[in-house]
Amino acid sequence: MIDGKHSVLRLDSVSRVFGDVAAVNGVSLQIRAGEFFGIIGPSGCGKSTLLKMMAGIDSPTTGEIDYQEKPIVVSKLRFPEIVLVWQSLALFPHMNVAKNVEFGLRVRGVTVNDRKARVAAALSMVGLEDFRERRIDELSGGEQQRVALARALILRPRVLLLDEPFGSLDPHRRGELQVALTKLHRETGITFVMVTHDQSEALTLASRIAVMNAGHFDQIGTPEAILASPTTAFVARFVGNKNVYAGVIENIVNNTYTVRTRVGVFLAVARPETPLQLAQGSKVVYIIPADQIVEGAIHVNATKGMFLGRVMLGSSQIIRLAVADDCILSYERCRNGHGTNGPTPEMSDRTVSWPDTAAYLLAG
Repeated sequence: MIDGKHSVLRLDSVSRVFGDVAAVNGVSLQIRAGEFFGIIGPSGCGKSTLLKMMAGIDSPTTGEIDYQEKPIVVSKLRFPEIVLVWQSLALFPHMNVAKNVEFGLRVRGVTVNDRKARVAAALSMVGLEDFRERRIDELSGGEQQRVALARALILRPRVLLLDEPFGSLDPHRRGELQVALTKLHRETGITFVMVTHDQSEALTLASRIAVMNAGHFDQIGTPEAILASPTTAFVARFVGNKNVYAGVIENIVNNTYTVRTRVGVFLAVARPETPLQLAQGSKVVYIIPADQIVEGAIHVNATKGMFLGRVMLGSSQIIRLAVADDCILSYERCRNGHGTNGPTPEMSDRTVSWPDTAAYLLAG
């Protein structure tokens, strides 16, 4: 059993089964009061199903979910401190902004005067003070998202659950809402739990992250720890920009592994923070962070590939090469051509390399 005395939400071996499919499978987790917690994973991995169980909308098939040491059951009113903001927003198109925001208070029988004051305060929190009389169809996607947040915040929740809060927004509106959410979290002290398939959102906003894979958690930790030290091949592929290749250890000398992969034979120095019991012939996963690869045969590990294309990421770019056995290798470099790699002319072939201390291994 997990000790829930120091957590606002506690999940203990929670599963949710639909027919023969386990959408959530044996998940355990503690979320601290005031924390901004992110749950990331690909579409269909069970994130939204898990969120609905936290909100008391759906029940676990097995396991327990507690809020402040009290079991969460399927009931709309038993835990009013927990509020879910749906991915679809579920705003009422026949109501204006103010009436949408006050709806939950009306259902709970709050007086008219109190409703007016709390609507004004909630709209102020999300920067929509001048939008009281606007119809929902007159708002942008980002403004509608803020109305949904105000409708949740007006209920004064202790826990705010967010289901893909930026999914329908363009990059500019997404950035604005991320700033607004961070500000709200700091000012209110509410516990935020956000699920998203977009790792950059969680890495930017959350203080801790759970990486979900096929109904279970592969890894839970800070963004920095998950980026630097993934514990499974799935996490290494899903979080950050890394090259991940299956391999076999051919030799071990002084904590340096020689690994044969589909793209070549390379070296990796053992990392103290990820101790592995490996021997010659062990199957492993060989990982190269994209930002550790440079152009030219500068380091001990090198390979040649054909230029496929590039992806622009602000001031940097990701270059993709076709390397041996039809695999792809990606590396990061400055977009303006300055820095250690120098300019990148487009060419049919190029050589890249990385140090043995930059690569690392996981059990295969």
